[in-house]
Amino acid sequence: MLQLQPVVDDGFDRTGTEELDFDAVFVATGYVRNAHEDMLKGTRSLLCDPFRENKEHIPVRRDYKVDFDQAKVRKMLVCGSKDAMKGHTV
Repeated sequence: MLQLQPVVDDGFDRTGTEELDFDAVFVATGYVRNAHEDMLKGTRSLLCDPFRENKEHIPVRRDYKVDFDQAKVRKMLVCGSKDAMKGHTV
């Protein structure tokens, strides 16, 4: 369980804490933008059809979602790999 609470006063009435359940939470700084390629190389069989055979890149969409087959993986986000795309719309 991840427990969140406000740490700065931003003018909004945010009292108490929020509890969220996740399978996993990874937090990192000082990383390489394509580090996810190596971390996810064993998941290639879970990708959508056109990307399964592409040995060059793990596809990360503009909304940070990896293009996994949704029947196999509900959702995975890779934050930081598309930092050059900030400000673009999805």
